[in-house]
Amino acid sequence: MVQEKPSIAWIILSKTIGIILFLVVLAIITLLAGHVNAPLFSAIVGFLWLNAGLLVFIAVMFLIAEVFSAFAFPLNLPAPFFSATASIFLVAFLFRIFRFVDELYNLDVFRVLEFVEPLVYPFLFLGVLIFGYIDIFSRLSGDRSDEGRRQPERAPAEGKTWEEIGREFRGAIYDAIHRVREEINRR
Repeated sequence: MVQEKPSIAWIILSKTIGIILFLVVLAIITLLAGHVNAPLFSAIVGFLWLNAGLLVFIAVMFLIAEVFSAFAFPLNLPAPFFSATASIFLVAFLFRIFRFVDELYNLDVFRVLEFVEPLVYPFLFLGVLIFGYIDIFSRLSGDRSDEGRRQPERAPAEGKTWEEIGREFRGAIYDAIHRVREEINRR
């Protein structure tokens, strides 16, 4: 069963609402941090506040990648580039979290990652980029190979469709709720 792609308007709306909700929650916890005497909580809120721009940038980059991936073949080619770029910034944020935890607890456990960090970025970028293009071209070749040998629609006698299963499930739920209500009304 082929999944239907969400519309571009829905992608933009849902991701924008997510970004706005993040900023609202960040503003609320920032206000709470001023009234709560918890240094750990205040430090975490400060860290999030300092990295809010980066987090919004990452979300916007993934949003752009998802919008491009919703387009048909030639127009979806920039999507892996934006996904790879956003992935680099996401991993950079994860390294910032590790450094923050190191500084917060004076651990020096994640100092080893400072040597690995510069090596991760090019491999991550190339990996996401390559797999993104593999995904695009495999979907493209899969669409073309299916054109010549499309399967005829299944007859209802062969098996049930998902719509029929959904109707049966809704009917069973309705029957169960109706029986419970009848039992409550009898008492």
